[in-house]
Amino acid sequence: MSSQPPPIPLFATEKHDNSFAKNASTACLAAPLLALGLGMGFQRVGANLSGPNLRVAALAVGGVSCAIVGVGLILGILAILLMKPGGRAGIVFKSLGGMVIIGLLAAIAVPNFVRARSIALARVEAVKEIRQATKDAQRDAAAGSTNSEIAMASVDRFQHALADAATKTTGEDSVIMAASQKYLQKVKAVEADYQNAYRELTAARVLATSNLVDRSQITDRQAAVQKFLLCNEALSNFVSHGRQTYEADLAAAHVSKASIDATLKGYDLTAKPQLALVAQIRGQDARMGQAMLSVLAVLQSDWGHWQYSTTAPHLVFENRESLDRYNECLADIKAAGSEQAVSQRKLVALIQQTPTP
Repeated sequence: MSSQPPPIPLFATEKHDNSFAKNASTACLAAPLLALGLGMGFQRVGANLSGPNLRVAALAVGGVSCAIVGVGLILGILAILLMKPGGRAGIVFKSLGGMVIIGLLAAIAVPNFVRARSIALARVEAVKEIRQATKDAQRDAAAGSTNSEIAMASVDRFQHALADAATKTTGEDSVIMAASQKYLQKVKAVEADYQNAYRELTAARVLATSNLVDRSQITDRQAAVQKFLLCNEALSNFVSHGRQTYEADLAAAHVSKASIDATLKGYDLTAKPQLALVAQIRGQDARMGQAMLSVLAVLQSDWGHWQYSTTAPHLVFENRESLDRYNECLADIKAAGSEQAVSQRKLVALIQQTPTP
């Protein structure tokens, strides 16, 4: 057995464990890349989302991405501070590389955040303007005004609010505002046709007989009544199918099904309770128009057998049946007018009670 001691090593080494620093630097480099991948994946998935679901998902993905990047940044700093001799170059390269990418992401994200914040504030302001325009329209109705100029002014203000909102919002919100404005233009057009026909009917004084001296005048008055009835029918049909028209405009603008349903829910909240009363008012207009045509038909068929009395504001008929028919039509016009006034008051009261969406 040898008694010699073991050979003495020529030099001594110290073991340096850099496993934490290496793993931390790798995580620092991977964190921003993972956040980028998460963002690109959300863009694809988010295309199928809309409304509140899209906002909640965006907040969730944004929060997770920020957390990943924040942890990666902390690990990169710790990797550099805690690294030991041996393999430092790789640790520094990965850590600094990750930090540079994180810095670039921050440089991109901060302006985008500021822009998104500005857009969000603009959207809130646009919604406020739309609500104010809605309240203005309700105020005009609450005043009980049937003045067509006031009504059209309310429509103009609401249309302006929608146009302004379309420029202040982005994405699907902007598309919905633009589609709503298009629908409102249709409402305005059919309402304008009705108002013009109503003004022409009023100016024609179709029931006046003191100035009825030629039979051809009856034909002109009948034309004015027919035009009014056609415009009233067009307005009635538009109102009764308004929901379908609005839905078609939204679909044509490529609004998602979920957003269309949410938008129509607000439409139903305000418009649906009013439809029955609006239908009554349009029906009462039609009833008065038909009665006017009947009056004119009596005057035309009995031309030369009636005359306007200068001693009293009424007609003198030679034929008793014609007189009875004439008075019956006038009574029908008066009754329909009284019923319409009641329906209009009910509609005004209903509009006052309707909550602003």
